[in-house]
Amino acid sequence: MIIQNKLELLPAISSSDIDIYAKATAIATMDPWLTLGVKAEDLEPKLAPHYSRRRVLWIMRNKDNIGVLILRYPWWRGIYIELFAIWPEWQRLGLGKETLNLVEAFLAPGDNNLWLLVSGFNHRAQQFYQKNGFIAIAHIPDLLVPGEDEILLRKQIEIN
Repeated sequence: MIIQNKLELLPAISSSDIDIYAKATAIATMDPWLTLGVKAEDLEPKLAPHYSRRRVLWIMRNKDNIGVLILRYPWWRGIYIELFAIWPEWQRLGLGKETLNLVEAFLAPGDNNLWLLVSGFNHRAQQFYQKNGFIAIAHIPDLLVPGEDEILLRKQIEIN
């Protein structure tokens, strides 16, 4: 018998749901945030579920927390993926693609865009997003850190 593991996105309802600092620390040790010099203290407020157009979602597989996703919605006829992190031990298992598929389900009628920024040095993430249908729209020098470029990516979703 084959049992498929269920991937789901759960909203962070309150700060007491999880140890926000521990999650912020985990994210800060991963690229692109590590290379950009982003500290856990900078990420902590972003993980707090308090902004009305922003959704902090824990990426769950069965009952394991495997990552975090922050979405801004609505944003230019779609969703802006502000932060997307799968913990390293869960990477390269197809869960990133599956998460993006779940994000597409959040789109309202008439919205057909997914947007995000990816760091110019983060070639692995660029390849991942390209494989998943994103295209580069603009290169933005010095946006987050002097000397580092960010690339604005867009994926248009075909609405049937």
